[in-house]
Amino acid sequence: MSSSRWAGSLTRAVEDQYQLSLRCLFGERISLRRTIAKIRQRLAVPCGSRLGGVRGYPSRAERAQKQRRLQVLSACLAEVERRIAAGRPAIVVGGRKLARNRHHLAAADLTEAEWRERWDARRLFLTADGESDVPYGNYTISVNPADGTVAIVLPEPLRHLANAPRGRYRLACTHHLQPPPRRVARPDHGQPLCPI
Repeated sequence: MSSSRWAGSLTRAVEDQYQLSLRCLFGERISLRRTIAKIRQRLAVPCGSRLGGVRGYPSRAERAQKQRRLQVLSACLAEVERRIAAGRPAIVVGGRKLARNRHHLAAADLTEAEWRERWDARRLFLTADGESDVPYGNYTISVNPADGTVAIVLPEPLRHLANAPRGRYRLACTHHLQPPPRRVARPDHGQPLCPI
């Protein structure tokens, strides 16, 4: 019974991350298309002039810069379209920035051991859905609101490690629940696929 709850929690967490990543890709595509359309619209008008409600770029230098920018954004859009078509968003559990820091430890002012500790902590998660008729959450994970003790039902192969009744393991640390902040975190920590 407990093993299926763990598997369900993992499956839901992975699916939620996948769906969030896809939604971010769709949002990225909309943003890139909008930006590309605006730049193309302004590039169609000669420098320093107006055509209808559209104003051209004030100088040839700015126009040349926007032409280069259009090429970069078009390449980014092609990459986003490729990822969407493949149905494979880029997901780095633990964060892309922290993963990059592994190759630049000195610049990040980290030792390999410090980096590993942060990496392991960022990739660790524990989740379970609450049940309305069960006190303190559900039977897999429960947090006692009075003293903050956390108890976890261990899967059958690990029941011999239980330190509480009914195959439960009570953590040495406590946790006091608070409502999560109201924000939507992107899987890549807010970094767009390419600079906009």
